[in-house]
Amino acid sequence: MRGAGGELDNERRPRLASSTMEMDKKDVGKAFSRQHITLHQRIAPHRAMIALGSNIGDRVSMIEQACEMMPVWGINVKATSLLYETAPMYVTDQDAFYNGVCEVRSCRLAI
Repeated sequence: MRGAGGELDNERRPRLASSTMEMDKKDVGKAFSRQHITLHQRIAPHRAMIALGSNIGDRVSMIEQACEMMPVWGINVKATSLLYETAPMYVTDQDAFYNGVCEVRSCRLAI
């Protein structure tokens, strides 16, 4: 029930469970891990674009390998662009690049 000032009376206020107060450090870590997983699962996937490029070895294979590794890190590749060969910039005494972009979805937070 609310009092005259709109505040909740003591009987209606949310309280911490008494078992929380009695947890040892190991139990708190387990509870935090479960809570973290639950919160992580509720995060909606973000849409992002990742630029890719290579000028070393088999350039196409290097970019393909990068795309194939993304699911290992929780990044799902949804689409890829064509690859474009471009001349190096700034440091020009190196091989030409293949560049492209991929559209991804992930629940991971940006770093």
